[in-house]
Amino acid sequence: MNSKEKSFINLIKVYAKGANKYIGDDCAIFEKEGFLVSTDSLIEDVHFSSKTEPYYLGWKAAAVNISDIASMGGIPQYYLLSASLPRRCNEKWIQEFIRGTNECCDLYDVQLVGGDLTKGDKIYLCGTILGKTFKSRVAKRSFASPKQKVVVSGKFGNSAAGLWSIENMKTDRYPEQFEAHIKPIPRVKEGQNLLSKNKNKIAMMDASDGLFDCLEQISQQSRVKIKINFDAIPISSKLLVCAKEARVNYEDWVLAGGEDYELVATTYEPYDTLHWYEIGEVYEGEGVEIKKDGVILNVDALKSFEHFC
Repeated sequence: MNSKEKSFINLIKVYAKGANKYIGDDCAIFEKEGFLVSTDSLIEDVHFSSKTEPYYLGWKAAAVNISDIASMGGIPQYYLLSASLPRRCNEKWIQEFIRGTNECCDLYDVQLVGGDLTKGDKIYLCGTILGKTFKSRVAKRSFASPKQKVVVSGKFGNSAAGLWSIENMKTDRYPEQFEAHIKPIPRVKEGQNLLSKNKNKIAMMDASDGLFDCLEQISQQSRVKIKINFDAIPISSKLLVCAKEARVNYEDWVLAGGEDYELVATTYEPYDTLHWYEIGEVYEGEGVEIKKDGVILNVDALKSFEHFC
């Protein structure tokens, strides 16, 4: 997480009475009641282009919220959506937007139950997701322990490559990357599966702001050292081709590209190797160490998405 955003969150923890109890994970957790709540926003020209088709906006607005429940190993149930829309968003736009929303929600048995609608100069979408804990348990960023394995639910870097393909009109050449950016798939079943296979506590979060951001936050909140084998991180062969064409270091997309919405977790063995990929291990200490070809990478130059710059 970038330093300015983190400092703002820390201020909120200090000055908002009682907030510190709930802030720190992808969802607020109400353990006694057994439910989870989260909210996520998408803003035109910040998170998406004005040319983005409404179907994909509807899908993504729902998906990024459902992913927050997935990151806790929870069960998503109800979705509220508030939208501020400019005049150009006509009836046909609304129909396509809701079609995307419904298709994503139906896939995860989530019900759209309400929200708010206002007029604005740009498209602003704010979703709120409600769910319940899976078998009265939850995964938190602060639950990592030494001797656990670090695992991820899928490929990294594709969303950043997909964004580049959109901006440079190359989507036909990189369909996998385009799909990853425009239509993310929340890993709900994967999160529940991993939680159910562990009797002990495990850490987990989604990689909305990048893989390295996840590792750093889990390391900090759990007060552990995380060592990663970069060569074990699952990536697409097309990602390498796209990065070469874009003239960027593919390592930057993999570690700090963001918006992959894959889960990053720590776990004891055994775990489901069909849906999870082992990329490292948790140790006593602090910080994140990433090796590629046996050489420790300089992560100081990595720059995740910044909301405030």
